[in-house]
Amino acid sequence: MAYQKSEATTNPPNYFYGVEGTASLLYGKLSLLGKAIIYYDLHLSAGLGQLNTSNGTYLAPIVGIGQQIYLSQMFLLRFDYRMLNHSENLAGLTNKRTLWTDSLSLGLSLLF
Repeated sequence: MAYQKSEATTNPPNYFYGVEGTASLLYGKLSLLGKAIIYYDLHLSAGLGQLNTSNGTYLAPIVGIGQQIYLSQMFLLRFDYRMLNHSENLAGLTNKRTLWTDSLSLGLSLLF
């Protein structure tokens, strides 16, 4: 019995441009073991982007959730989770495929 060699159908992105808006829904002060007060912010984000691959350019909606913890008046720790969605046509396939891309980011921000 002869086996056929096959390769995965891939479509790596060339670039992505996007715009996103953020709304703070929950914010306030938290007690840190009764020793200190920290300021906290929970936010939701939504946006729209344009993803370009070798097979075309696609619209990609973005949704996310994140939080900020203020370490001082100038510094804050930020954690964000985002999902990006797009559908694309691939060479050799008759149907579109829908892809979800997850992104986690952790950062330190400086306030002016």
